[in-house]
Amino acid sequence: VKPADVFAGADRFGPVEGTPPAMAAYRGDAVAGYVFETSDIGYSGKPIRILAGLDKDGTITGAKVIEHHEPILLIGISPDKLFDFVARHAGRNIIEMSREAASKEVDVISGATVTAVVITDGLMRTAMAIALRVPTSTTSCRARVTAV
Repeated sequence: VKPADVFAGADRFGPVEGTPPAMAAYRGDAVAGYVFETSDIGYSGKPIRILAGLDKDGTITGAKVIEHHEPILLIGISPDKLFDFVARHAGRNIIEMSREAASKEVDVISGATVTAVVITDGLMRTAMAIALRVPTSTTSCRARVTAV
């Protein structure tokens, strides 16, 4: 999995910087957003690593599994269900997701609820932390994140 896999249209990426670590995704000379990695402990007790992109308005541009050790195959769940679940985060805005969290059902993988919750929580926490520390667009994703 490469940064371009989760941030389409970026023509180059900056160095990994900051806490949490992220690299700027550029379109021409302008920063279009950031690419970051999450690593959270799943049901297996081992890390689930996800590479994701976040645009300057707080929308996840893409998300892909880099590594996992979840025992989903043992209970008959295809790895594709896990990969599809992670990919479905693309196009979702982190601010709207946080506002909806209290009022909507959680999107999960039947039979792998813990894994799904860990993935979504890791993506949200990391994306929100990045949105709070980096320069943002004129719609002020940072101000909107702070208000949540």
